[in-house]
Amino acid sequence: MENVYENVKKELKPQAVKDALELMWSRINEPDNLDKINGAKEEAGNDMIEVMKLVFPLVVDIQVEAVGKFGFPRNKDGLRDFLVRANELLENDKDISEMLIRIRSIYLPSYA
Repeated sequence: MENVYENVKKELKPQAVKDALELMWSRINEPDNLDKINGAKEEAGNDMIEVMKLVFPLVVDIQVEAVGKFGFPRNKDGLRDFLVRANELLENDKDISEMLIRIRSIYLPSYA
């Protein structure tokens, strides 16, 4: 029997990656999610360990839900596989690169 999931990983086109990243961003910015993320950021303060304990899991949960709509399993493995594909495309696609940076900036400090 053909593994449909393996085909999804191989055939995920740049536009589908962009659509998934846009969905992630819009879900992150839904009022309830934004309130949770901002509350976690406030509680974590400038402590990176606390940011990773409090903020990162909230963002991952939103991302896991989003990748499920694009044929990936709704779990951390599905998210990992999606992000591997997105990272393969980011060097040649400025939009994907910018979207990934925008999402990562929620839980990672920027280095100017």
